[in-house]
Amino acid sequence: MARVAAIGTEVEVDHHVAPLRSGVPIECLDPEIAATELSPGDLAIFYSEHFERFRRCCTTLKQRGVATLYLVDGILEWRNAWENRVDEPACPWTMRPVLSHKVACIGNSQARVLAAWGNRSKIEVTGIPRLDKLKSKTASPPVAGEFRLLVCTAKFPGFTPRQTEITLRSIRELQKFLESKKTICGRTVNVVWRLAPQIAEQIDVPNSLGDLEGNEIAHQIQNVDAVITTASTVMLEAMLLKRPVGLLDYHNTPHYVPAVWNVSAGCQFESVVGELANPSAAKMDWQHQLLGDALQVSQPASDRCVQLIEAMLEISAACVAENRSLGFSESMLQPVAVSDGTFDQQSLFPNHADFKSTDLVEMQAELAHCRREIQHLETVITGLRGELGQAHEIFEQIQKHPLAGPIVRLRQRVMELTQRWKGNYPPVDPPAETVTTAGGDQCNRQ
Repeated sequence: MARVAAIGTEVEVDHHVAPLRSGVPIECLDPEIAATELSPGDLAIFYSEHFERFRRCCTTLKQRGVATLYLVDGILEWRNAWENRVDEPACPWTMRPVLSHKVACIGNSQARVLAAWGNRSKIEVTGIPRLDKLKSKTASPPVAGEFRLLVCTAKFPGFTPRQTEITLRSIRELQKFLESKKTICGRTVNVVWRLAPQIAEQIDVPNSLGDLEGNEIAHQIQNVDAVITTASTVMLEAMLLKRPVGLLDYHNTPHYVPAVWNVSAGCQFESVVGELANPSAAKMDWQHQLLGDALQVSQPASDRCVQLIEAMLEISAACVAENRSLGFSESMLQPVAVSDGTFDQQSLFPNHADFKSTDLVEMQAELAHCRREIQHLETVITGLRGELGQAHEIFEQIQKHPLAGPIVRLRQRVMELTQRWKGNYPPVDPPAETVTTAGGDQCNRQ
């Protein structure tokens, strides 16, 4: 029987593997053990290709004909990809390209980036299995008179000393702002801090970070009203739980996962935090669309991953039986549906009574009446245009009359001088000659 192994220690990968074990038996193997024990027909799942022990294992297994799958478990981050320190122990060009035979992306936007990095034939979109459980969770109701805010940093606040210093400064300025505000939108501010340990120590706040495996963060997000975080997968978790998310980024780097609300300088806290406390329906709808692009949520990610694993095992077995080289086709999974958002006129336009009715028959009758009224008004306008055309023809005849014409022009000149004397200056350009068309419409000819 073929073996499926998650490469890494139990501590490193067990929480990633757990959601998949109901669909396929998966064991955890240290990279050195996996490199010697797995055989053609087996499948190795990698949750990292950053470090040499994983990269060496992946290369060895591929050379031996063992199928390999890189199951990405988080967002891409610009500084981690492009602005690491010179002596960074992780590979500086991880995913460019991906080493494994296949890479399971968390969403369409990540797939586009990895395709641009030379991985188009390897890409499958699955989502993040450990986040499936969040879809069934409901956030706690708001607490009267209280604005609960969760402030987070990523596990690594910086990838160089300078980056860590900038992240620390942004958190300090946020802390200073929140301490200066007794209320936000009339509500008392209650802040929950979940920070990387080196940041929490510097600003001396009670840090709620207990584990890095995602077991507690969902509960924390459920019990707050909004989240401010540096670039992190926490963004997606909060969006899944329909909490407004502010992205704190003083680094001014591109964002592989964008947010609706962004803070890149201290002067923006006032407006951003105020909106997080009272987000508009339009911006929450846009956040939902951003989530749908960043994270595959239309189907359970666990089901798609199991489907991909089974398909790769089937192909591997066929290659072994037929004594041919291992290879996988492009797009083994069905494409995922594009998110439709949460567009709803009644919530997006609360001040317009026309969007409040839900009675279809009543709205149809009102629509028929409006169309009838429009036809009536168009008939009236057509008649008025005809009468206006006739009036212009009469006026032109009067202006051309040898006796009435000079009187009319004199009166018009007196009116213009009166307006100038009152301070209402007419245009200095000479009056245009008016020409009436056959249909009664006018055009000006200089």
